[in-house]
Amino acid sequence: MIVTELEEMPGGKRKVYLDGQFAFVLYRGELSRCQVEVGADISEEQYRCIVEEILWLRIRKRCLFLLKDMDRSEAQIRRKLNGDLYPQELIERAVQWLKEHRYLDDYRFAESYVRCRKEKKSKSQLKIELMKKGVSAQAIEAAFEEEELPDEESLIRAFLRKKGVSLAELDYKEKQKLYGSLRRKGFSGSSVSRILCGVEEFD
Repeated sequence: MIVTELEEMPGGKRKVYLDGQFAFVLYRGELSRCQVEVGADISEEQYRCIVEEILWLRIRKRCLFLLKDMDRSEAQIRRKLNGDLYPQELIERAVQWLKEHRYLDDYRFAESYVRCRKEKKSKSQLKIELMKKGVSAQAIEAAFEEEELPDEESLIRAFLRKKGVSLAELDYKEKQKLYGSLRRKGFSGSSVSRILCGVEEFD
């Protein structure tokens, strides 16, 4: 494998291209230590040494750093590692490593996410947010089964209290606007209508 290009990146890093294809990212000191320069012939043994002794160590440290202060879904971790330009083979390996050591578990992530937010957000809102984070439908449903959710009307009342909204002071148009706002937050039309004005519905 011939080093065909070293593309400069911020932070003293270089993108390394082997035989015209992007391979991995190394720091300047690593390039020097591994004798990686344009025109150099990288043997399979050298390549594996770079992957195992430099990149594999780095990607594990990166994963643990990403999970240090907050739990993340598998999709979130994959997006971060892809953004860091790690080789795909190492990303797959790192994800497996995290799962084997129970650092990564989408079912646990979904349960924790729902548990911490169920008093403030509707079921629909939670579902949409978890889907955006790449959590599977199965994991989301399992989280809803595991965590008892408060009824929607209680959540709506809590939201209105937090916002200091007095329904008695709102006219019809203001209630329509509030209705739309609550619906966009994922609350069902029937629950919103019962809170705002009995059984009256807004179209």
